Amino acid sequence: MPEYVVGKLQEALNGCGRAVKGAKVLVLGLAYKKDIDDPRESPALTIMADLERRGAAVSFHDPLLAELPTTREHPQLAGRRSTPLAAAVLAAFDIAIICTDHDAVDYRLLVDHCPLVVDTRNICARRGLSADRVIKA
Repeated sequence: MPEYVVGKLQEALNGCGRAVKGAKVLVLGLAYKKDIDDPRESPALTIMADLERRGAAVSFHDPLLAELPTTREHPQLAGRRSTPLAAAVLAAFDIAIICTDHDAVDYRLLVDHCPLVVDTRNICARRGLSADRVIKA
């Protein structure tokens, strides 16, 4: 799944004339499952690491994880802090990717202010938040 998702993100960026290298990416939801705070074995961590290997500047937002703990597979990500969601913050990213669809995330704010959104959980459609810049993965 992580390879497919990174591919969708790359296609979305390419469609706007951007490359993954140098792109500012926001990953939403790092927990393994919705509405929990456990990131162990989460595909979102693999996605983050893969995007960074490709040269992207990656941040994350997770309302249940203020800071990433050390994990066996991705110790290099430990200590990173969750980025707060605000209109100006979202507008500064090139793209966001929804990996875990926590109920506490303001998806309207995300769709309204982030230039591109890759939705792996179909949460935008379920909430009636369709836009040309939302790509279903």
